[in-house]
Amino acid sequence: MLLSQEEIMDKNRVTISEFIELAKEGPPKNDAYTCEVEVTKIFDNSWSYTACPYCNKKMDPNDNDTDNAEIVSHMYRYHLRVEDYTGNTTFVAFDNVAYSLLNKTCNQLLELRLKDNGAKQIQTILEKPLNNHYIFQIKFDSFSYREEYRSYKITNVFDGADSHQTIIVKEEKVEESDEDNLEGHAAKKMRKD
Repeated sequence: MLLSQEEIMDKNRVTISEFIELAKEGPPKNDAYTCEVEVTKIFDNSWSYTACPYCNKKMDPNDNDTDNAEIVSHMYRYHLRVEDYTGNTTFVAFDNVAYSLLNKTCNQLLELRLKDNGAKQIQTILEKPLNNHYIFQIKFDSFSYREEYRSYKITNVFDGADSHQTIIVKEEKVEESDEDNLEGHAAKKMRKD
């Protein structure tokens, strides 16, 4: 069943405090939640990691035991402090979601380090979401249940200023004759983004 963008944004809508309580209770009954927040802080000291180009898992390129040590990829792991009227927490945006927020690939940001004034350019780009409102779709993962430090993975981003337009899921017109192919079309579109 395909959901409209508005249905996706409103599905399982919670506040930050409700979301944190769900994490304390253990694995939730729902797959994903949405939360309307303002980005109040960017943790810019660790916004990327070296990853295996095949599975995106973190790897040490200096590890001689790694088969793919010569071929590495750089991926976003972009931590954001977010808040709403009920509290604050940390959300984490990985590669595609971070790209949606910053409009730059991780490699493009890393290349800026080589330029004059590159560090300042990177800082400016990383701060782009600061003080903006978004509706984030978030999911629980193993980091959601840690007592000492909790963070939650963003799986989709909607612009809070215009909640009818999504940044990642793009709506396209499909002819009525293509209704049979609609489900395959949506799956292809999601993979493409």
